[in-house]
Amino acid sequence: MGAQASKQAARKFPQQANTVTVRQAPKASPSTIYHPENLQSAPTEQYIADDHRSQAIDEDGKDPDLAKKLAEIGQVNIPEFRTKYRQSDPMLKIIQQRNEVEKAEEYDPLLPSSRKAENRITIDDLFAVLEQRKLFTADRTDQQMQSISEKFGLDKESVQTLYKYVNSITPLDVGSDNERQRGVWVNSREQLDKYAEQANAIAKKREQARKADKAELAGDSQASAKSKKEKELEELFID
Repeated sequence: MGAQASKQAARKFPQQANTVTVRQAPKASPSTIYHPENLQSAPTEQYIADDHRSQAIDEDGKDPDLAKKLAEIGQVNIPEFRTKYRQSDPMLKIIQQRNEVEKAEEYDPLLPSSRKAENRITIDDLFAVLEQRKLFTADRTDQQMQSISEKFGLDKESVQTLYKYVNSITPLDVGSDNERQRGVWVNSREQLDKYAEQANAIAKKREQARKADKAELAGDSQASAKSKKEKELEELFID
């Protein structure tokens, strides 16, 4: 007994208590925390807009919360990005002139009395205006110019400008298709008659020259035929 008492007296106990770290109890067991079904994986499918309504789109449209949020957002306002035209931009004048031309072309060109587009005529009417000058005398009056202006819907200044810078072609027969002829500017009926007479004279001279050449060729052919016959007779007697 004395030995046991001495062993108990020899034991030493710690003077300070050991610090214990208190951990919060988990709300779920480790088996549920690390279960593969509870892990959120990143979506692998990429959603894009579709023109055709599928079943998924119909189900999405039935969601009341989504409809409420869309109603709160309202219609999306897309800002308009417009280029401000500068007043010094030359395209403004081109566009303005093009609009004026389009408005002017709205009138009926077959009605000469139409005054919706003044000084605008068809190519056929323009040719008729230029040909009308060749029917006037050299001393044409203002009344004649006014009649053309009223007939074709042109003002007198435009008609005078046309007669000054533009003319139509009137071909005259001079008896030759291969020879190039010089063009002449004609302003009146007298000038047209004058050059028409000159063209007729040239055509007559060329016709006479062709007839003479034809007769000469016919005479040469007869002479050559006669000489050939005489030569054959001479060869016959020589043999």
